[in-house]
Amino acid sequence: MISDLTDTIRLMNEQTKEMNEFTMHTNTIAEQGSKQVQDVTGQMDKIMENGQANKANLVSLEEDVVKINEVIGLIRVIASQTNLLSLNASIEAARAGDAGRGFAVVAQEVQKLAVQTDESIDIFQNPLCGLMNKQPKSSKIMMRVFRIY
Repeated sequence: MISDLTDTIRLMNEQTKEMNEFTMHTNTIAEQGSKQVQDVTGQMDKIMENGQANKANLVSLEEDVVKINEVIGLIRVIASQTNLLSLNASIEAARAGDAGRGFAVVAQEVQKLAVQTDESIDIFQNPLCGLMNKQPKSSKIMMRVFRIY
């Protein structure tokens, strides 16, 4: 009977040690998990900071594109007026006859410059329009990212 009681106490002691080791192991795993959660939270904070910076850059980019478009519009108006002015100069040169021949050559060159300016604007504006079309999509993607986190 005492032998049985001693065996039972010994068994309980071993089980207590095992439970203590299991508890310590579980505590270690919990601490590691907590550290990993803190690391992930820190990384998410950095992602949010970078996202906010990207959002600000996109807004600034949109403002710059609007300003560039305004300048392009102004250049188009100037090119159109220059073209019209060269046409009027050509008419006046023709009216002046031989005396206006030199002026007619100048008027033609001015007209060529106006046409080249207009064509150059088209070449420049196409990629700019592509950029303008991509910008709202980028903003929407960034807003979705912010909603997720």
